[in-house]
Amino acid sequence: MDGEPADGGNLSASGIKTFPFFIGDTVEVEGRDFQIEKIDAEWGEITLRDLKLVIISRVMKIEDFTALYAPKNETPSLSVSMPEVIINNEPVTVTDLPPLTDEKAIFAILRYDKALLAKREDIAEFFRNTGDSSARTDFIRNAYDSGEVNFYTRNINGGYEKTESGLKIWENRLDGERAKESVLSWNLVQSLVADMTEQDIYLDKLKIDMLFTEPVKTEQLTLFGEPEPALSREDEIIAEELLNIEHYKKVSIQEFFRDSRSIPDCAKALKNEIGKGIRDGSHPDVNMVMTDGRGMRIVLNEGDDINISWNNAAKRVAELIDRGAFLPEAGLEV
Repeated sequence: MDGEPADGGNLSASGIKTFPFFIGDTVEVEGRDFQIEKIDAEWGEITLRDLKLVIISRVMKIEDFTALYAPKNETPSLSVSMPEVIINNEPVTVTDLPPLTDEKAIFAILRYDKALLAKREDIAEFFRNTGDSSARTDFIRNAYDSGEVNFYTRNINGGYEKTESGLKIWENRLDGERAKESVLSWNLVQSLVADMTEQDIYLDKLKIDMLFTEPVKTEQLTLFGEPEPALSREDEIIAEELLNIEHYKKVSIQEFFRDSRSIPDCAKALKNEIGKGIRDGSHPDVNMVMTDGRGMRIVLNEGDDINISWNNAAKRVAELIDRGAFLPEAGLEV
């Protein structure tokens, strides 16, 4: 894009606008915790999502946001020195996005073979029979077809693209926008596939599922080092009512969500599956749940009702599917 960057951003030598913050960062605004959900450099706007009340979003001018929340004692420079990222003792090429370094996410992306020219079983057999790293590198490079591939499985919402220098991999947010990204050299790809094959992670779905279901800490720290609040009562109620759907509808919903790349499309499918009506609540604090063309209205026994749009309901369902909580018995393939 020609011209000056949007207020609050810097124009790098490659012409890409950069900012001193990233999508996914957590910030405190007027005493409430928000997460950066979208950065619109063209219009100079930033969208913040309330972490406690997920249905609430706030839009600010990037110029105002940067002035209020960026470090006051730093002068933005036109070039930023990116930190070196090492995986398996080999440097990883990073982009303007935060680097994707999570081992579990990388393994899940490398296991995805639905768009490969060779299946996992064929690749694993070649790696077991061939110890030469150069031959393995050539084989795995040729197994990938050209073009960008995005996919959504139980363990990962991400994608990859074959390049001359290596395999570009990324992890997506719920809206399909990339959150993290790295470029692995082809030698690194083959070494990771070799490690996965040796550990039986490459072929054994159960073993990689176990990586994603290991116990996590009950208390996590925010960007500012403060404990992240536990799941609110409202979040618990919404989650339980979204799970209180007929099994056959949940199967259809999950299949559609896995194939779709758009939250609005998922919201429309969710609305059509659930339909318009009134039913008893599942949560003990809920009297009834009413659904119509606008969304869900959860009528509580005491206190204010909870209203959630279909778009936000779709985001909640996507999170449940991502954790394997929406239809855990389905046993999704990776």
